[in-house]
Amino acid sequence: MIKPLVYSLLLLLPRAAAAVEDKPEVIAKTKAEEIAQATLKGDCEKILDLTHPEIVRIGGGRVRMLEAMKRVMEQMKAKGFEFQSAKIGDKVQLAAVADKRYAVIPLTLEMKTPDGLLTASSFLLGISPDKGKTWTFINGDKAHDPAVKNLLSDLPPSLKLPERKQPVFKPNK
Repeated sequence: MIKPLVYSLLLLLPRAAAAVEDKPEVIAKTKAEEIAQATLKGDCEKILDLTHPEIVRIGGGRVRMLEAMKRVMEQMKAKGFEFQSAKIGDKVQLAAVADKRYAVIPLTLEMKTPDGLLTASSFLLGISPDKGKTWTFINGDKAHDPAVKNLLSDLPPSLKLPERKQPVFKPNK
């Protein structure tokens, strides 16, 4: 009696896990985590892979953006600036319009500077054209820019974009 029950549970567990993994908010958060880790590692290629294609286009194309990102990261490092942590928040705000899915995902970045620690709280705006199966992102600070707002014309009113927050600086002792 126990054996068939255990066998049935073993068959159901992978399906239950897959159902959770297929949820749009879980996929969006997983991809957002990939961007956070790529930021810490300075992996500009990965960051661009997960950046919304229109942002890449507005930025002059993949090659130009990649060069600019690498140059900025090198300059930051040379001046003593270094990402210390990139944390994705737990709460994902999700909204839908037809097949499109939008996700607002909290993001906190900590950066070591020559004079202290800079903490910036923002968000990633995830956009999925296929009901949440694949995701690309826009940095939350850019989501308020007029050029970017044009490509967000179908953003559902129920999705509330957080206001920009000033970074917090903690000087060295």
